Amino acid sequence: MLRPRLNIDHLAALVALASAGGVQQAARLLHLTQPAMTYRLQELERRAGAVLFEREGRSLRWTPAGERLLDGARRILQELEAAESDCRKLAAGVREIVRVGSRNSGNFRWLPRVLDRFGRSHPQVEVELVPHPAGPPLQALLDGRIDIDIVAGKVARADVSSQLLFEDDLVALVSSAHPLAARSFVTARDLAGQTYITSSTTPEPGLEYERLFRPARVEPEHFLQVGLTEAVIEMVRVNRGVSVLSRWALPAVMEDPELRLIRVTRAGLSVRWHAAMRKSHPRAGAAHALVKALREELSGARSA
Repeated sequence: MLRPRLNIDHLAALVALASAGGVQQAARLLHLTQPAMTYRLQELERRAGAVLFEREGRSLRWTPAGERLLDGARRILQELEAAESDCRKLAAGVREIVRVGSRNSGNFRWLPRVLDRFGRSHPQVEVELVPHPAGPPLQALLDGRIDIDIVAGKVARADVSSQLLFEDDLVALVSSAHPLAARSFVTARDLAGQTYITSSTTPEPGLEYERLFRPARVEPEHFLQVGLTEAVIEMVRVNRGVSVLSRWALPAVMEDPELRLIRVTRAGLSVRWHAAMRKSHPRAGAAHALVKALREELSGARSA
């Protein structure tokens, strides 16, 4: 068996550097001195046999090799953390753990109610939420890192089943100071000339790239990727750009005087949220029961 040349410390250094954006800040995250962090990164590149990032002024630009290794490092550390957590919980008497993935991390108001509903019938099953699972859409589900993936649109794969949870709509999010804020609706072309703020530049089925930009054969000229839905909202608030999100992700925005939600296209665009599961799931009973609890709770999400 091939023995890896990198260890957990190297992977943690890589992820910390990506999160912090600089060596000094990453060193603080790992409680290291800056020289120690610099040495660890140099050793990481030496062992990897590739340049992983380049400095451009005060920022870092990841090379293709660096992006690939960073993606793998995030997955490995996430899985190791989950495995350690599972061991502790199983030793404490939990019989099963069901993980739910959701990239739509702006709204978790439903979570306590779902846990209460599910916990009454499955007291020895623990539920964990995994916001923004690493990798492309559905990858965490197919890899077994999560058991249920909340996705937009029905999944067209033979090895995955999906159940409709509820129907929502897509809305444009703009600052109240933005010129588009006075509009009753916006089109893809209205948004194409703006800086588009997003949590991911990977197109996801059923969302704005597929439903809005692709049919119009346009896309935003400039992208600003900020990682989390909460960060998207804050960047739009200070008028750094615009975004298109599910209304479900924006419960706190409805009454925010600094932000405006605008209908997308004259007729509006709906999005149908589904719970996706692997058909080969080895312990599907608890996961199916949780999907039922999710559907019962989230069916009222549009009015929540």
